[in-house]
Amino acid sequence: MKGGDLANMVKLPINKDFFWSTFLQGVGFGDMSKNAFTFKDGYPYTITDTGSSHIFVPQEMYEAIIVKIIEAAGKP
Repeated sequence: MKGGDLANMVKLPINKDFFWSTFLQGVGFGDMSKNAFTFKDGYPYTITDTGSSHIFVPQEMYEAIIVKIIEAAGKP
């Protein structure tokens, strides 16, 4: 949800299985024209857990995602 505004809320279609799961289309950070990533091999099965302290992402996207998280958090 961008900026905490309910008008910007995006609803994800959730699978009817044991988890809160969906097929993720991509991820984005900040400026979506520069920092949006999609998956080259289709939409991977994804379990959503907002209370998790872990981030599980496809290996080929790990470095780019971590860099964007560090940039968004600010440099120490």
